[in-house]
Amino acid sequence: MWIPVSPVLTLTLHLLVPADTPPTSPAPTPPAAAAPAAPAATASSDARRDAIVDAIQKTYDGTTDFAGTFTQRYTYTLLRRTEESKGEVKFKKPGLMRWDYQQPKKKSFVVDGTSLWLHSHEDNTAFVNACFKNDGLTASVAFLWGQGKIREQFDVAWFEGIFGDKSDHHLALTPKQGNSIFAKLIIVVDPKSSRVKQSIVVDPSGNVNQFIYGDLRFNKALPDNAFAFAPPKGAHVARLPGSCDAPVKGLP
Repeated sequence: MWIPVSPVLTLTLHLLVPADTPPTSPAPTPPAAAAPAAPAATASSDARRDAIVDAIQKTYDGTTDFAGTFTQRYTYTLLRRTEESKGEVKFKKPGLMRWDYQQPKKKSFVVDGTSLWLHSHEDNTAFVNACFKNDGLTASVAFLWGQGKIREQFDVAWFEGIFGDKSDHHLALTPKQGNSIFAKLIIVVDPKSSRVKQSIVVDPSGNVNQFIYGDLRFNKALPDNAFAFAPPKGAHVARLPGSCDAPVKGLP
């Protein structure tokens, strides 16, 4: 049976951790990102960085929904191993989200506006937080919904490396309020559209969770029923720790 390591990890776009238990033997170190010198810490570079942040914020404040594909690469730093997953993702204001993993195993994470559902297709198990609230989302996902302000929640700096193209903007976002979930969020931003092309979370242990987005489509009036979820017939359904006792089909 599959269950997330921590319910908190499932509440955010950037912290969906692979379900499988990591291997115990080391593997070759994955290729490191190139690390050119960051722009000098001058008034002009600070102004340029601030303008980029403002453009990102404005772009997502004006976004009602988006959908696309993703590739996730989760690197266990101590084990020197990277695992890759692929699937499709959808977001819609206010607070609707869906991740459907297709490879290597099918699983879904769905926020329908009221509940958070986690479904493993392989063993047909479903876990639910029946009173999930949007204000429970971490800061790392809120700004993508236009519900959070980057400057208020993060200290922003240039990132000294390249995950995307050299022409992309690379920014490192450090949460102003420390937490035990992630130490840093790196975003790779298209300079023409001010859209996030990649998001990379570094957790306090140094593990790296990278999402690469593709075929993104914005403001296409996604229907609310695209975020609906009902446990399949015969599914084992249980509540996540911290869930309320609101009625859920299939649960006493």
